[in-house]
Amino acid sequence: WSGGVQATATKNANRLLLETAVVKLGSYVQIEANNDLAVLLSSGFRAQRQGGPSVPLPSPTVIRVTNGNSGELVINVKAVKNARSYMVRYREEEGPSESSKTSSFMNSRNMRLTGLAKGKTYVLQVQVLGGSQGESDWSDPVSHMAM
Repeated sequence: WSGGVQATATKNANRLLLETAVVKLGSYVQIEANNDLAVLLSSGFRAQRQGGPSVPLPSPTVIRVTNGNSGELVINVKAVKNARSYMVRYREEEGPSESSKTSSFMNSRNMRLTGLAKGKTYVLQVQVLGGSQGESDWSDPVSHMAM
């Protein structure tokens, strides 16, 4: 192993991919378990340890939405203390609410939604995972056009 700038960049990129995959898997298990401890434990995941926050987490506040690369929206929200991760729900503005998609993120900054249609306006909301109830309410909806 020789290290160097390129090796560090590759390691960091691979770590981010792994962390994102684990958060997505954990979010899926949490949703499917639907607050049933037996179902959660049967997945191989451990239950969240007791002693966490005793109050529900507040819904996050979207600070800004900007355009990233072509077909990308980048979302920044005000960080929520004791948040384990963040979930973004989004859909085309003119699409039915049933067409919403979700993505999970480890932190509150630079949440990138990719593969969006250029010139289309998207409605998005953010939710925090963690706290005594497992998840916060969704944020107020925000609209932004993908470029």
